Amino acid sequence: MATPLIVEDRLQFDGIATKGGVVLNGGRLLLRGEVIGDLTIKSGGQAVIHGTVNGIVINDGGLVDIFGTIDGLISPPGAMTFVDAGATVGT
Repeated sequence: MATPLIVEDRLQFDGIATKGGVVLNGGRLLLRGEVIGDLTIKSGGQAVIHGTVNGIVINDGGLVDIFGTIDGLISPPGAMTFVDAGATVGT
């Protein structure tokens, strides 16, 4: 049975996570693979996305850099999100 990708410390992920994921406070995700489902970055978490998120990236107070492809983005005021000019957001 698949479970969500939970990131509590440093992780370079090159595989496929089929149940979404969460980057917790103190976690740092370097995504070169694929997340199927939403990816949430909590306050104090960091994500650098070079791969694909087939879902919504939800920046819940973390630090997010997007260079790859994502379906959508929720980044409220105060959340730090960088979207590279070469990134793809949406279909």
